Amino acid sequence: MKISKEQLVVGYPSIQVRNILRRFRSAVISVPTIQEVLNLSSVEAEDFLRRMVKLGLLEPSEHFSKKDRAAYEVSTPGLALASASAAKPITRETASRVLREFMDRVQVINASDEYPYKVESVVLFGSMLSDKERLGDVDLAVELLPATTNRLEFDMRCNFRYCLAAMDLRRFRSEFDRMSWPMVEIHRFLKSRSRCLTLHNLSDLMGMNEVHYRILLGDSNRLSAMMPAGRSV
Repeated sequence: MKISKEQLVVGYPSIQVRNILRRFRSAVISVPTIQEVLNLSSVEAEDFLRRMVKLGLLEPSEHFSKKDRAAYEVSTPGLALASASAAKPITRETASRVLREFMDRVQVINASDEYPYKVESVVLFGSMLSDKERLGDVDLAVELLPATTNRLEFDMRCNFRYCLAAMDLRRFRSEFDRMSWPMVEIHRFLKSRSRCLTLHNLSDLMGMNEVHYRILLGDSNRLSAMMPAGRSV
């Protein structure tokens, strides 16, 4: 899916809405969340959420809603918008280079003993699997798993990443953001600010119907079983 800077979604820039969906695609969204992210009043935040639900980008969360506070999750159409790119079309040659450099960075992460997570799986999907010469971007689903089964060592690695973040004067808006940092840090390194590269969680790909994909790293039998509605090419 392609979007542009000029497009609006529920009255807000499409890129801004996309970024919200990306940030919370594995979490829940509530009125206070939108108030903080968009700097809105509670009434404006409620209106934003209501319009997002009406458009089908969000759906009520039965698991996290309370009597006095409704919560929402990103829907399947919302995941599609979260994956949308605003970058200009690229050539297949450029896409191949971007993918090659990405896999090099995967090797850097997996060869290190400083990160608490490793890249377990990488799955390519989207326009790069077509026969087109001009492509939207390079879409990759990435799965991160703990790099060690030793809980003490895992915690030590996490604390090491927190210490490095503190030395860089990084501030976290919440405890959730701090706890998520070891994974977020890896995603940022893998993306390396590339506008041609869009990274997704493996769970996003599992929710897509009839998606064509190619496994670049990981257990092919396990991954194929996790995506019964997809097709390996």
